[in-house]
Amino acid sequence: MVGTSKPPRVLLVAMEAAIKPKIHTYAGGLGILVGDKLRASEDMGLDVNVLTFAYPQGYVQHKIEEGQVTCETQDYSPSKHFKKAGEAEIRTKFGQVAYTLYRDGHAWLVDTELAPRLYVEACQEDRLKKEIVLGKVAASLFKDLEADILHVEESHGVFAALEVRKTPTGKQTPIIFTTHTPLLHGHERWEATQVEQYYGKIGYEGSINTSDVLRSLANKVNAVSRMHADNMRCMSQWELDYVTNGVRLSWMDESVKEVVESSVGDIHEESCRLAHAKAVTFPELRDAKTCCRTRLVDYVNKHGVISEDFSPDAFTIGAARRFSIYKRMDLLLKRMDRLESYAGKHPLQIVYSGLAHPHDTAGIQQIEKMLQQIGGTRKVKLAFLPGYDSEMGKLMVAGSDIWLDNPKEKDEACGTSWMKACINGTPMLGTYFGGVPEYLIDGQNAYMIGPGTDEEQSLWLAEKVKVAMNQFYEKSREFYDVARSALASSAGMTARRMMKEYFNRIYKF
Repeated sequence: MVGTSKPPRVLLVAMEAAIKPKIHTYAGGLGILVGDKLRASEDMGLDVNVLTFAYPQGYVQHKIEEGQVTCETQDYSPSKHFKKAGEAEIRTKFGQVAYTLYRDGHAWLVDTELAPRLYVEACQEDRLKKEIVLGKVAASLFKDLEADILHVEESHGVFAALEVRKTPTGKQTPIIFTTHTPLLHGHERWEATQVEQYYGKIGYEGSINTSDVLRSLANKVNAVSRMHADNMRCMSQWELDYVTNGVRLSWMDESVKEVVESSVGDIHEESCRLAHAKAVTFPELRDAKTCCRTRLVDYVNKHGVISEDFSPDAFTIGAARRFSIYKRMDLLLKRMDRLESYAGKHPLQIVYSGLAHPHDTAGIQQIEKMLQQIGGTRKVKLAFLPGYDSEMGKLMVAGSDIWLDNPKEKDEACGTSWMKACINGTPMLGTYFGGVPEYLIDGQNAYMIGPGTDEEQSLWLAEKVKVAMNQFYEKSREFYDVARSALASSAGMTARRMMKEYFNRIYKF
């Protein structure tokens, strides 16, 4: 419990949320973060409810045939996975909308014909209708739960704030708006005529920036890292606080957890004990990481698109996230000539995974180009794992020796996969973006590169790979000192720390 008085009841509204790993009501980092917020709050006895859509067609799964990627749905039946909480209809300007509300603990999921699939619509107006429905259901649930605070994740939830403000007590209701990206797709624009046609007048003319609308409605606005807050202030003169994202300790592999807790004690209730993880001995961490790598390699060899079988003893780089151009998933591979020369001395294997939005042609082409490279290397072993989900992500962050994460620095708000890697004793290789500068230092707990052009940074990444490989094979104590430091630094990266900050600062009124 946070504080001495009873904490407020919060309704958190998001277009995506990872409620169950195999049920794709999430597309990537935002949805997984919302899921971690939900479960961490439950761990702490805090009353945080999450509202999202059920999406019976899921998000996207990639089918790979002869190096070509096609996008398919991920159909499932919400009634078989969640408890039915009720049925209702809401009145909108585009007609009566029937929906079924499902529940899983503090998670609430809306199933309606208007929202069969996450982030995939036939036209722009269908997205607007989705957001209006989510907002109206949010206001109804907010009342039924007798919630104290409305927390909107990204500008997709603007209609939730508008609807709650309309209620008799709405003017006094605290509303929190968390922005998760400096990029345009997170700050949607609608023409006032569109909003009036499907929702009604909201007091804006011309092109409406929904983030600006939310800023005017919200009592507090926060970014998700210090760098993100600084960037938003520079870009738009926003006044905002920040709470750096965190990850739940459920991302930690059991092999790593066992050796950590044998040295520092229980970390579930006292995650701050991770700060003492340097007490884990070199052989203990090495053996735990070898177990993790072996499990990952077994999975890669059974399910991956591979050039040849991976080895459980070889230095392994992992990378998994959305294939979006600014994330630069292919940056290291631009220096394949150097990687090949390194692999001539010591074995090197790299495993990738992730998804591209069905309408993101460039992202899909990036996956296809990577698949072509898998068959073209001589010494470096490459693999791509299709069917990415959070369970695969956990396997990868634990089983990799270093974690590759190199988006354009100012385009990533925080990032969390590198945090999941750190709590598994997997140092990060990459750029100083989002929350990274708050925790990671080159040569101490990570392998970092500075700002530069794509050409320069691809070279620097390759050079850092050489440093890490030499340590791994020739000075293994040095390598695992970096890994232990990464593990110790993760004490500040937990979802418990994050939720304490929300309740002690952002939710205080």
